Amino acid sequence: MTTNGGGWIVVQQRVDSSISFKRGWNDYRNGFGNPTTNFWIGLENLHQLTSMDRYELFIELQFSNGSRGNAQYSEFRVGSEKEQYGLVQLGSFSGTVYDAMRAHKGCNFSTFDRWNVEGYTGGMTWAQTDQGGWWYYSSYESFKAEPCG
Repeated sequence: MTTNGGGWIVVQQRVDSSISFKRGWNDYRNGFGNPTTNFWIGLENLHQLTSMDRYELFIELQFSNGSRGNAQYSEFRVGSEKEQYGLVQLGSFSGTVYDAMRAHKGCNFSTFDRWNVEGYTGGMTWAQTDQGGWWYYSSYESFKAEPCG
């Protein structure tokens, strides 16, 4: 990715609705899609990458009205599968949008078939109703890839 000086590794991209992001734990662990279109790098890959060295996170967004925004975090680390691929580290924020990821620091990754939110006792989970896996907590607010089209 060449944005903001380049050198970024794309971990998620969603350009259209040709593939579903409502997938189970195994797909999110291993990764899916095509890196030139719709893509998720995989939780195990994220864990391995972010455990080897210090990484930043840069999120580039395009909203349905065509406007753009971004968020950058000075540090980003994902835990192991044993740690439910938790969002272990999220450094200081800068960007043109609200710091919506901050609330997810310390949260475990969840999918519709594996809900890892401590203390949640409600009915259907966000991962079941919201079409994809994420670092959910009892309520969420960050910029995950929304269904297109």
